[in-house]
Amino acid sequence: MVQSKPLRPEWLPAVALSSALALAMLIWSPPVGDLAAQVFRTELFQQAGLAIWNGSWYGGHYTLTYSLIFPPLSALLGPQVVGMLAVVSSSYLFDRLVRDRWGTEARWATLWFAAGVVTLMADGQLTFALGAAFALASLRAPGIRRTNRVSSRSNTFMGAASTAATKRLSLREK
Repeated sequence: MVQSKPLRPEWLPAVALSSALALAMLIWSPPVGDLAAQVFRTELFQQAGLAIWNGSWYGGHYTLTYSLIFPPLSALLGPQVVGMLAVVSSSYLFDRLVRDRWGTEARWATLWFAAGVVTLMADGQLTFALGAAFALASLRAPGIRRTNRVSSRSNTFMGAASTAATKRLSLREK
């Protein structure tokens, strides 16, 4: 296993690629399928906070089963900005994960991932993108050396809990 250093510039190509593509998506702002759902949930949070039930979307639904973290973040920053930050974070975390395991041979995999993860923005799957970033962070947590009292096990647990609070990755709501 190759041990990574936190600020080695090897991650820069993948992060730069995903940043450029995500910024292009943010500027272009095409009408994508699921973006309406993200905007609706952002506006719902701005009006009602973390409500339990909402009857305005397809005959009603429980709002807390969708995401606990995305609506407040998107109300603060905007849904597309949160999506952009999520895909760029995912690119960095994926790069660190695969380079820790396979070293520089993983360079092309990180670039493909960096380009591919931006498709979550292109499809409007912003909540899913945020959940994927938290999932990658929880996978990355055990590999980071700790110098303080916080253990990697507790960081992994917090990352997994954040992933669950962000989006149920296995059950997509349409």
